[in-house]
Amino acid sequence: MRCCIASLLAVHALTDVSSSRLEDAAQDVKALKRMADHAMAGNDGLNDAKTDVKSLEAMVKHAEQEATEAHANEVTMSKGMLKLNEELKEAQAQKATLVKGMTGLEHVVEAGTKTNTYLSKGVTSMRASVEQGEKDKVKLSKGVLALEREDRFLSKGVLDLKKAIDEDEVEKKELSKGVVDMSAELERERAHNAALQAKLAGDEKEVSSMHALLDRANSAEFASVSFVQVESNSCEAQDAQRRAEVAAKTSALLKGYCEDMCKVVLKHPDCNVCDGFVPPDATPGVNTWDELYAQFDKLKLVGRDMIKEWTGDAGKFGR
Repeated sequence: MRCCIASLLAVHALTDVSSSRLEDAAQDVKALKRMADHAMAGNDGLNDAKTDVKSLEAMVKHAEQEATEAHANEVTMSKGMLKLNEELKEAQAQKATLVKGMTGLEHVVEAGTKTNTYLSKGVTSMRASVEQGEKDKVKLSKGVLALEREDRFLSKGVLDLKKAIDEDEVEKKELSKGVVDMSAELERERAHNAALQAKLAGDEKEVSSMHALLDRANSAEFASVSFVQVESNSCEAQDAQRRAEVAAKTSALLKGYCEDMCKVVLKHPDCNVCDGFVPPDATPGVNTWDELYAQFDKLKLVGRDMIKEWTGDAGKFGR
C-alpha cells in the first residue's frame, strides 16, 4: 500500500516537471519568432540575425525534442497512472479483504478463547476422571486380590471335593463288592431254604404216613382196645402240636421274604404273592445312591435276621 502511494506521488511530480518544461519551451519559441521578425525588418544586423536564426532553430529542435520526450513521458505517466489506479483499486480490495480477514481473525480468536475455556474445563474434568480412575484402579486391584484369594480357596475346595469323590468311588466299589457278597450269601440262603422246605415236605410226608398207620391201627382188631385208643389220642395231640409248630415256623420264615426278594430283583409291584404293597419307584431302572444305600441296609438287616432264623431252625430240625 505504501509503495503504491509513493509511486503515485512520483508520477505527479514528473508530470508537473514535464508541464513546466513545455511551457518554457513555448515561451522561448515565441521570443525567437519576435526576434526573427525584428531582424527581418532591418538590414543592418542581417548577419547577426542569421546567426541568431540558426541558434533559434537549434533551440527549436531541442525544444521539439524535449516536447516529444515530454509527450512520451506524459503518455508513459498516463499509463503509469492507469496502472497505479488499478493497483490502488487492487490495494483497496486487498485492504477490504484484510479488514474482512481481521474480522474473521477476531472471530477466530474469540472462538479460540471459548475453545480454550472449554478445553480448560475438559482438562479439569479429565484430571478428575484420571484421579477417579486411579481410585477405581486401587479398588480393582483390591478386588483382584480378593478374587485371587477366593480362587485359591475354591481351588482347595475343588481338590477336597475330588478327594471326597475318590473316597466315595472307593466306598462305592466296596459297597458293590458287599452287594456281590450279599447276593452270593442270598443264593446260599436260598439253597439252604430250599433244603429246609424239602425237609419240611419230608416231615409232612412222615406225618401223613403216621396218620395212615393210625388209621390202619384203628381199623384192626386188637385185644387191648383201650390202650390203642389212648396211644392214638396221644399221637394225634402230638401231631397237631407238631403241625402247629411247623406252620408257625414256616409262616415266620416266609413272612416278608417274598416282598424283600421281589424288591431286590425289582419285581415287587408285579408279584401277586407278596402280602404287602409299596408304590413303584419314581425312577424305574435307575437307582440313586440313597436308594442303593437304603437297599444295602435293608438287605443287611434282612440277611442277618434270616441267617439267625434259619440257623435256629436248622438246629431244631437237626435234633
